Amino acid sequence: MRIDENDKGDLVLTLEENESSRIDWQGARAGDLGVRILEIMGDPSGFALVPPEAIGALTDSPILVRNDDYTVEDNGTFKVYENVRVWWFPSYQIEDPIETLREKGTVTFEGVVI
Repeated sequence: MRIDENDKGDLVLTLEENESSRIDWQGARAGDLGVRILEIMGDPSGFALVPPEAIGALTDSPILVRNDDYTVEDNGTFKVYENVRVWWFPSYQIEDPIETLREKGTVTFEGVVI
């Protein structure tokens, strides 16, 4: 999986040649959408899921952050640092980003600085 940031600051996930045949697409359909995306991105991808409430977001979209841009405090609170970019999938209610990746070989998450 190639993970790039485009000139707009969006995160673009692109399947490498023959990679699609190695992914368990059926297994990727079960469970939490964000967890499924991280599984497909691979371990370690360098990214984590942001709980929407950690950044004041009112969405159920998966939100990704770079591993270096957050901390988990002693009480378990997820804290994203200021002035960092996170990525989300705004059309998550009508489009499955995993299906888009499977069908088109690429999917884009919109970047925003918080």
